[in-house]
Amino acid sequence: MEIRNQKVINAIKYFITSIIFINNFCGFSQKTIEGKYIMMDETGDYTTISIFEKNGIFKNISTNHTSISSYGKGHYYVNKDSLILNYDLTELKEESYFIAKKYYNSNDSITISLNIYDFDKKPVDNVAVYSFPEYKTTYSNKDGIASLSFKKEKTKEKIELYLQ
Repeated sequence: MEIRNQKVINAIKYFITSIIFINNFCGFSQKTIEGKYIMMDETGDYTTISIFEKNGIFKNISTNHTSISSYGKGHYYVNKDSLILNYDLTELKEESYFIAKKYYNSNDSITISLNIYDFDKKPVDNVAVYSFPEYKTTYSNKDGIASLSFKKEKTKEKIELYLQ
């Protein structure tokens, strides 16, 4: 009976020593991530693919039934127990960041109203909106709304709007 208890004690000591040894040499954190990680919802309809490269660059691709619904690229950083994604390399496609509606009216002037939002669809205030060549300026309010009025002229000159 005593020999059996000694074997159990030795096994416990061996196990604890192994845990300490592995803990000291392996550590719990890593500095870089490398590889492709895929997360799919329960239905299989929506997928997020994250690709991490050894040089600190990542790509995130979200897909739905038939197409890519969002895409992002940037640098990633590992800080203690946090993964920080900086989407600083994402290039927007031309005119992919606004919705335009065209209509015609018979009034002598036209008012252009803009609803200014960030990528999370939250209103952005204090954004300067100015026009060229008419040189009018306004700022968006707390609801992200900015409006400019122009007199209609017979010439079809373009008016350019700039946001800053």
